[in-house]
Amino acid sequence: MTKPTERKDRLMRDLPAGYRLAAAVTVLSVAIMLMGRMWWRPFTAPATLAASLGFVAAALGAGGLKTGYGRLVVSGLVLCAIGDLVGPRDFHLGMYAFFLGHVLFIPAFLLRAARQPASCRRVATAACAVFAITAAVTFAWLHPHLPAADRPAVLAYIAVLALMVIGASAVQTTSFGPRAAVWGAVLFYLSDIFIANWRYVITDSWNAFAAYPLYYLACLCLAASVIESCDRRRRA
Repeated sequence: MTKPTERKDRLMRDLPAGYRLAAAVTVLSVAIMLMGRMWWRPFTAPATLAASLGFVAAALGAGGLKTGYGRLVVSGLVLCAIGDLVGPRDFHLGMYAFFLGHVLFIPAFLLRAARQPASCRRVATAACAVFAITAAVTFAWLHPHLPAADRPAVLAYIAVLALMVIGASAVQTTSFGPRAAVWGAVLFYLSDIFIANWRYVITDSWNAFAAYPLYYLACLCLAASVIESCDRRRRA
């Protein structure tokens, strides 16, 4: 039986060098960005740009353009990077960019789910129930704090987030790619809870120190999720 530490070591060796380098850039840039929020404010914007370009480069380095699944994920990550750049200047424009990114992640996950056995559809059904309740609770929590003009957009955003997690859950998670997709979707949902709290409920900047690490880790997980699909194509 392979020990967990051996499996982790093998996984690190199997990750493409391009992915590992770009992921390292993202992690370092996020650290600089968070420190910039405390001490070096001028470094925040360039560090954000580097971190966002880093997760797009990670997906490309993982071979994201070689499959339909990968191309959808890369496109979604590009939209997320655009959201990172425009969001600080225009929150709503950034939210629309992220919304479109999530819309692209959903068919990517469904492409993978279409080839899965019936047992995975049962898991997706359970996830549907869980995240329908989660989405309803999230919206009920936010509703008293939302401006009336923002309520339709926020409701649609929460719904597409929940659909993204459900779609990611509709696959067997016995291999690395699908597991990375599930982690990415769930972490994205959690990060956006902190963003919503920051924007509408408790507007203290401490939210950044929870939201940003969760968000960039989510994007790196989604970037890594293309690796298995590319490996499968090469074996076919």
